Amino acid sequence: GINAEYGRNNLDKEEMNIEEDDNFPYPSLNWYSICLYTREGWEVIPGTKIDLPKYERVTSMKYMNLSGEQMGEQKKGYVVVGTMSSMGEEVSARGKIMIFDVMEVVPDPEKPLSGYKFKCLYDKEQKGPVTEVACILGHIISAIGQKLYVWSFIHNDLVGVAFIDTQIYIHSISVVKNFVLYADITKSISLLNFDRECKTLSVISRDFEPMEVYRTAFVVDGTNLGFLVSDSNCNLVIYIYQPESVDSQGGMKLIRKSDINIGAHVNAFVRTGTRIHDGSILGTTPASSLLHPSEKRHVTWFGTLDGAIGSFLPLAEKRY
Repeated sequence: GINAEYGRNNLDKEEMNIEEDDNFPYPSLNWYSICLYTREGWEVIPGTKIDLPKYERVTSMKYMNLSGEQMGEQKKGYVVVGTMSSMGEEVSARGKIMIFDVMEVVPDPEKPLSGYKFKCLYDKEQKGPVTEVACILGHIISAIGQKLYVWSFIHNDLVGVAFIDTQIYIHSISVVKNFVLYADITKSISLLNFDRECKTLSVISRDFEPMEVYRTAFVVDGTNLGFLVSDSNCNLVIYIYQPESVDSQGGMKLIRKSDINIGAHVNAFVRTGTRIHDGSILGTTPASSLLHPSEKRHVTWFGTLDGAIGSFLPLAEKRY
């Protein structure tokens, strides 16, 4: 339990002790940490556990291949972490972006699992809570407060590239090439374009209807691109960008194409390429390599809060 609180406008985050009698129920406090596990036995690698400060928790963690200072420089993998600190409603929420390098070292003979080491390269507080991080064209895109920022990681420091104002609370960011699909907690989804040469983030289209979004993903159907959304009513909804449609208001509004209720809340999406084999027709050659680009599709796997796993695959109208 804890017996301290933070005062109003307390920017220094100094605790003030609370003196109560022995029967006063102090609130409990959870402490969070970041650990590196082995692939085989899911054991914690010695020396890689990082304890976070009090009241701080991880909101997003991704492994990203980030570019260097030069455009053609080879990319390198890093672990990027977004955090936020919640110290009560009297103190403004803040967060941090942390960047780690997973280094391979000579293991200790007495500790055979100690072959890797966590090295923190960047750890700085931001102007608001960091609610989501993702990778776009070798850069980091992060949701901080009510803004989206794009960063370059240069000389172990983050350099701002672009930003855009958003709505209330962003908790899901999906990226395909230079396209960004983000979800607001109550304001549905928006589609952005990132121009690396001009260093700008611009809005392409959005859904104007309110929706409590759980998670987003891209749907790849050959040369067509759709947007998959799960909401608080256990629906899976497909949107498309169709500027030639009258209902799209010149492309400013995303078109709701289809939806299905699966009876469970979906909180995770993973998109993979399809693998098609038919030895009776194509011998030993994978069928996916002989398909026309318009026939290639991706499978979107999803997980629910009930513990179920499912998949979503677009089909041609004739086959359906």
